[in-house]
Amino acid sequence: MSNSILKDSKRITLEDTPREILLIREQLEDLKVIIMDIKQNFTPKEPEELMSREQVAEMFKVDPSTVHNWAIQGRIIKYGIENTVRYKRSEINQSLKPIKQTLRLKK
Repeated sequence: MSNSILKDSKRITLEDTPREILLIREQLEDLKVIIMDIKQNFTPKEPEELMSREQVAEMFKVDPSTVHNWAIQGRIIKYGIENTVRYKRSEINQSLKPIKQTLRLKK
């Protein structure tokens, strides 16, 4: 039985083993750092929530025809498959704009 193994087309002898073990340990430590970084910074992507015209209307307390008109006017984007129309909740929320408050002076 031989005292060597084949690694990347090179023979490694038993004398090389401590050096190879150190190399492997260093690589494992590097992987450990990468995994810890992923664990700390990873945030799973939430699936996009789709809403029906009725759900959007209910959200704003308006008639579904108003939601339809907003889409025609380009205020919100609608998506559809065949006869099914949906709206992305994130885009509906982004379509909200702040209203500037104006002071009314009494006459």
